[in-house]
Amino acid sequence: MQEQHQQVWAGATIGLLLEIKAEVERTRPSADCLNQEQLRSFEARYQILLNEGYAENPLAPAPAEIKRGRRKKTKPRNLLERLDHHRGEALAFMYDFNVPFDNNRAERDIRMMKVQQKIAEREKAARDSQSKADAIDAAVFDLKAVNPSAIVKIDTRSPDEVIRSIEEQGKIVAKSLATLKSLLES
Repeated sequence: MQEQHQQVWAGATIGLLLEIKAEVERTRPSADCLNQEQLRSFEARYQILLNEGYAENPLAPAPAEIKRGRRKKTKPRNLLERLDHHRGEALAFMYDFNVPFDNNRAERDIRMMKVQQKIAEREKAARDSQSKADAIDAAVFDLKAVNPSAIVKIDTRSPDEVIRSIEEQGKIVAKSLATLKSLLES
């Protein structure tokens, strides 16, 4: 939000949440929760940042002609309202140390669903590739079936033997070309 929509309050809110997280981590070994003064201070700062966000993202003026439905809101405004209306959930890790900072089960569920979706896509791509390979194998088999008397010879030579054979054939070709040139010159 901060980068895409140039929202100063968003960056400051992230900073505040990380500051609260650090304070929770610092306090966790010695206590079960933050003291009331810390809670009030963080809540007040949170509200100030939300107010700044509301100031940066006012509601669009009501249209001149009456339209049905709700007024369109910007993405930053929607996020602000969500953070405001669900502040208890957004700050739950501050009130109860048993709640993890990133306790966003819906996000984890979506992430798992996306992983499963990618796996399914990759499996489908693998099946498609396998079916193409099977089609090629079938075509090769059909070619072999066209000439059933064709003898399949498997080359069992080592790479060095193949290279020596190529060199020998090259010498034979060079000798034949030399003989041909001498015949043409005479």
